[in-house]
Amino acid sequence: MMAVFWFAEHRARFERQFLARYYNRLIEYGVQGYTWDACWHDYRFAIIGYLTYPAWQWSNGIPDFIWWHHLERLAQAFQDLDCAELL
Repeated sequence: MMAVFWFAEHRARFERQFLARYYNRLIEYGVQGYTWDACWHDYRFAIIGYLTYPAWQWSNGIPDFIWWHHLERLAQAFQDLDCAELL
């Protein structure tokens, strides 16, 4: 959801830090065999999936001033994090 709601500058500043916190908590709570690289890959892959979120919002009557900005931020994250490499 960071890619949905955060503008590129804010996301670039905090996303790795927040994702690292999330990852560290997984490890603290006993998740085994899940590497940081796998977590980073999964985060980038999730952004691809979230590209459908604005379409879902549109189809459910959410005003365009909401879903359009989500689409812009997601498209920027897709580009910034080279998510196309995963396709």
